[in-house]
Amino acid sequence: MTKKIVLTLLAAVATATAGTQALNAQDYVEGGLQESSVSASTTYASQSVWRGVSRGEDYFQFSVLGDVELANGFTVFSGASYYSTDEVTDEFVFTGGLVKNFADAGLAGTNLGVLFNYYSEGSDESGVITSEVGIRLSQDFDNVMIPFNNLSITQYLTTEGNSQGYGVVEATETISILNLPIDITASLGYLADVQEYTHVQLLLSTDIQTAVDGLTVSPFVSYTASLGDGSDGLEGMYISAKNEAAVGLRATYNF
Repeated sequence: MTKKIVLTLLAAVATATAGTQALNAQDYVEGGLQESSVSASTTYASQSVWRGVSRGEDYFQFSVLGDVELANGFTVFSGASYYSTDEVTDEFVFTGGLVKNFADAGLAGTNLGVLFNYYSEGSDESGVITSEVGIRLSQDFDNVMIPFNNLSITQYLTTEGNSQGYGVVEATETISILNLPIDITASLGYLADVQEYTHVQLLLSTDIQTAVDGLTVSPFVSYTASLGDGSDGLEGMYISAKNEAAVGLRATYNF
């Protein structure tokens, strides 16, 4: 599950349309390191929906991600991605961070992650975001009375630029349809600085193992409903935000 948390953090950097996949390639490393993994992925989607707002059609992304599990429940990770749409071209995003699993402290399923994102071109948010720090707290659940298996909140703190204190709450669940596991993610975006909601999004995805060892394809579909307009105190891209639907496919190779 720690790897799922890492990939969730990394996937949130560039787009909210793509599902998250666990990294499966594992190599034991001596000297206190427990496991390491590297993956490369490419994604195409009809629409890029980033933090509830469309950033153009014909979304293409290529990413390289890696993480190393350390002792005492710590995992370090880093990644780099390139993406473009018909509106945004040639942007590179670099990220890195740390995740702590608190199972050793008796808090099974509790994870705290910290990441740093750098955007090569700056991202059109409320102003321009060039860099930011994200803090993510998540909790796994294994109770039939709770309608989801993970709940998380991520708060971003802009170090260069202005995001109006963007954050997101996410709930995930996995169901089975005809023996095919479907991951469902519901998210609610907000701006802490002005105490307003930005959007709600529903994302459905599934991971399909191919005949090629290490290669996974993940079709997904999402629908995003905008919750704000110019009268809500929102700025920048949120003023013109509207409801968006997207479909896409991600291919991931685990080394």
